[in-house]
Amino acid sequence: MTTPPPNPSVKAVLFDRDDTLSLTDHDVYRQAAAWVARRFDLDGRFAANAMVTQWAETARAWQHLRTLKDEVQFWREYAEKLATHLGLHVRDAEAFLREWPYERFMMPVPGVRFVLGELRERGLKIGVLSNTLPNVEATLKAIGVDDLVDVVIASSTLGVHKPSSGRVSGVRRAARSTPERGAVRGRPRRERRSGPKRGHAGLADRSRQSAARRHPHPRSGPGSRMMRRV
Repeated sequence: MTTPPPNPSVKAVLFDRDDTLSLTDHDVYRQAAAWVARRFDLDGRFAANAMVTQWAETARAWQHLRTLKDEVQFWREYAEKLATHLGLHVRDAEAFLREWPYERFMMPVPGVRFVLGELRERGLKIGVLSNTLPNVEATLKAIGVDDLVDVVIASSTLGVHKPSSGRVSGVRRAARSTPERGAVRGRPRRERRSGPKRGHAGLADRSRQSAARRHPHPRSGPGSRMMRRV
């Protein structure tokens, strides 16, 4: 595939993290449950259900976090509740979280380093804005792309969440990019609702996880489509 010429009007590209740069590695869930079962002599299925239940109960709690200190407290409380679900001492749940941190459950979208590298070679700034816990950097490092990103912001630290347009304005200021010079890449509905209203080019990634898995080569899958549209 011939790399298309750069679009001179685009100076920066803003990515969502989930399902755009990273995917959930479901195999890790099974590995983690098996680890808990062996370590604490529990039934593997029981351990897996406890993990899923605990995450579901706290799925929205991160929206109130603003700092890394807040996140540390979040995981401390998470360990206490997980211990209750598993019938373990809190120190055992803390040991589990140290061995299986949040970022360990993620894997990179196939071809993501190729795409980010190509954009960087074109002189574009790369930003990541995600509806997630404050420490986004740890997850980007886990999937091996932290060295290719210029600006990283969790929407929770801005006090706004998708589809609010305020989160895009915040990262735009951090990247020193004007709206008309930025492109937004992420899941269609939420990104189109938050980006174009502020003048951003809404380049929503329509590829789903299954499509990414079907096209592991960056020049033939979702990554190549991303490059053609920037």
